[in-house]
Amino acid sequence: MNVRSILAITVPFMLLLTSCVTQEAPQQTVEVASSDATEAGAKEASEVPRSRRVYYFQHRMMPQWLFESNGEFFNDMMLGYRMSLRDAAEEVVDADFAGALHVDYNETYDAVLFSFEAPDSPPNCFFVALQRTNDGFRFITYESTIPLDDDVVGVVGEWRENGNHGNLGPRSYRTLEAFADDMLRDGE
Repeated sequence: MNVRSILAITVPFMLLLTSCVTQEAPQQTVEVASSDATEAGAKEASEVPRSRRVYYFQHRMMPQWLFESNGEFFNDMMLGYRMSLRDAAEEVVDADFAGALHVDYNETYDAVLFSFEAPDSPPNCFFVALQRTNDGFRFITYESTIPLDDDVVGVVGEWRENGNHGNLGPRSYRTLEAFADDMLRDGE
């Protein structure tokens, strides 16, 4: 998935997100091929609170890329073609967010694992796993939460291809490895 494809998805959705925050409808259609449109989208996106941009990137854009790319996004991440992802992360959130983003392929689980900077607010993610299954793909999140007790660090969620989100419960681990071992070991 190249930068132009990612921006074709990103800019219109960021304008939609911005209009939802300001309660105003967008005044014009954005032509994504134009660099002015991309700059306009980035300017409007910067007015959206950072935690909402992070949420949008992790919980909306990434699942959409996974489920609508017929495996292309997964394969690109698996093979190390990650510059478009980093460019989109910088465009939607900021350079610090993009710089802290780490992506690794785990052959044991046939999964691409993402780690992010420590979340500032729920339900932004510590980690995300994309796992290839016999039926397609899984998109699993480990999200920050409001601590209900001393042992809970986050909650596990799963976005499904139909857009539904499932809550898989609270967890206490703090590492990507523990998340992967817990959620991917059986290819659930």
